[in-house]
Formats: sequence, C-alpha cells, structure tokens
Amino acid sequence: RLGTTFDGNVSLTDEVIDVAIDPLGAQPALAAPALLTLPTNCRFRVSFSSRPKAGRYPLFKADALAGTGPRDWRLESCSGVDADRVGGLVVSETSIEIEIKARGLVLVVR
Repeated sequence: RLGTTFDGNVSLTDEVIDVAIDPLGAQPALAAPALLTLPTNCRFRVSFSSRPKAGRYPLFKADALAGTGPRDWRLESCSGVDADRVGGLVVSETSIEIEIKARGLVLVVR
C-alpha cells in the first residue's frame, strides 16, 4: 500500500501477476494514489487463503488505470475456490476485482 503522500506513477511490467487474497480481510494487493499502468496482455493468477464467500474481492485500486487492457487482461487461474464459482475480472476506471459467484440458485427480484 502506497501512502497518500506518494507522488508519481506506478508501472507493473510482468505479464503474469500473482495475487494472494485473504477473504476475511480483503485488501487490494496494491493500492496506489497514482496512475497504475499494466502490460497489454496482463494475466492474473489469484489464490485465496481460505474459501471465499460470494462477492467481489479487490486486486488493485488506483486513481486511474492505464494500458491497452482491460480487453486483453485475463484471469489465468484461481485457486482456493471452485472453478464454477469464479465470475472473472471486473475492471473499472480505478480498480480491478475478481468476482466470486454464489453457490446454487440465485433469484434476483426487482
């Protein structure tokens, strides 16, 4: 975690990024008060330290994300959770999260 007094930009150059998540106290692997640049074909390998509940878990948060992704960014693997529960990456202008789906039938009533 970079402090709020950090001044500059952050560039990750590895195309494969390993992220470990503790679902009980989920914090992003990197929180940067800056522009975060990721490689074009960035792949994430995520591992959970214990079985996660349904929801979104942060991988990275920044003031802004840069790079030619997110259309080329992908989840390469996810351990610690059943494959059918992994919803994939959720990318916004300021964060990258992994979505874990609920087990069983989910009804949404509006």
